[in-house]
Amino acid sequence: MRVDIRSGGDGVACWNGDAVRVYAAGVTEREDRLRSANPDLVVTAGQVKCYGCEVMDHGYGTRCTAVLTHPLYSVEGEIGPRPQDAAGSLLEVAGFVSKIETPAELEEPAPALTRAEDNGTTGATTVRGGLRRLIGR
Repeated sequence: MRVDIRSGGDGVACWNGDAVRVYAAGVTEREDRLRSANPDLVVTAGQVKCYGCEVMDHGYGTRCTAVLTHPLYSVEGEIGPRPQDAAGSLLEVAGFVSKIETPAELEEPAPALTRAEDNGTTGATTVRGGLRRLIGR
């Protein structure tokens, strides 16, 4: 089973990484046992894909965006498995936590920049905006 965890999504370190890796090691071991016992078995590896943690608005916490797909098994020369058979639930992973409280340092809004700071200019220079800047007038 492949594990692809994106670290640092929205500035939060992955809290499910260890649980996912233990689960993936167990699935990989099972895949290897089945492959060695059945030479005509075709195994399409499963995957846990993480898109980074998402800090939700309005104080709802931080949620995990990982998705689990099961390995698919088929016998060589037979009808292959359906793609919907790969759909899995992360609730199968022991110790998986779907949502945590957002760390305090991430709840504070970023300091607002003035327009001069944002454009890298000083306050004495006038800054054109919108279409005038694009057209050059």
